[in-house]
Amino acid sequence: MAQRSGHSEAVTGGSAGDIGWRSLTESCRALVIRNRTDERWLYLALQHDRILDYCRQVAAQGLLHVPDSVWALALMDAESFIGSLRRMLRLCELIRRSGLPQVARIRQPINLFVRQVEKVTSLRNLQEHIDR
Repeated sequence: MAQRSGHSEAVTGGSAGDIGWRSLTESCRALVIRNRTDERWLYLALQHDRILDYCRQVAAQGLLHVPDSVWALALMDAESFIGSLRRMLRLCELIRRSGLPQVARIRQPINLFVRQVEKVTSLRNLQEHIDR
């Protein structure tokens, strides 16, 4: 797993990472992007489903009858969901910088996703930095 993490940092890092990223072949960059996108999408889908399950539980039991432990788990999943959205945003930026010719075809959906998610992640910033 450490090797994967190191590869991820080299591939998605800052300007020093860009040098390593650009040195990868086009097919390798496309494979990294596809694998990361699949992985992130799975995380998002699972966390979204869990959050919906919590909402259904609240609707079925009533707001005041849901145990505190369920609320705590729901909040943790919501924070993880927003974190996954932020990682997907970084992946969108990686796709934009990838230099792959296929990016032109998906530019509009990426821009739409980014506009929608930036609103959600700003809520995270508000929650994280409530003292400011």
